[in-house]
Amino acid sequence: HGAIDVVTLATQLASGELITELPKEPWPTLARGVQILLDLSEAMLPYRQDQIRLIKQIKETVGHDNVTVLNFSGSPIHGAGNGPRSTWGTYRPPPHGTPVLALTDLGIGRPTGRRIPVAARDWLWVGDVLHKAACQLTFLTPYPPHRHPPALRKRFPIIPWDRTTTSM
Repeated sequence: HGAIDVVTLATQLASGELITELPKEPWPTLARGVQILLDLSEAMLPYRQDQIRLIKQIKETVGHDNVTVLNFSGSPIHGAGNGPRSTWGTYRPPPHGTPVLALTDLGIGRPTGRRIPVAARDWLWVGDVLHKAACQLTFLTPYPPHRHPPALRKRFPIIPWDRTTTSM
């Protein structure tokens, strides 16, 4: 399923790699479940109850056993996990083709502490890791489009999460 991944194919051909199977773009499906990346940074604290409610709705829709939630703070590049922060390890993508939804402020919010703000390059790195695993990354963020980092806007679906956002 899915269209031919022309970028991957061109890269393989340019490197002289033997093509035994045409690379395909991911086919949108929830059959593999979904991985949710949950930003627990201080900047997201005002949205915590909304995050909890949204995760509950996703689990009710996709099925509790088909949803994996990994917590992180600011960006998964600094570690992620589903237990206490002290147990978080290196972020690993979900199984091949699993969609990923990040509930985050993309580093837009200004933390009041002395932590360094998240750079768009952190999310570009996460996007590269997920692309190699054929996983589509989508962001749900509490900020309007004009505040989204341009580098991320060009590359990923970003859904502004506000009063006007509705379930279809």
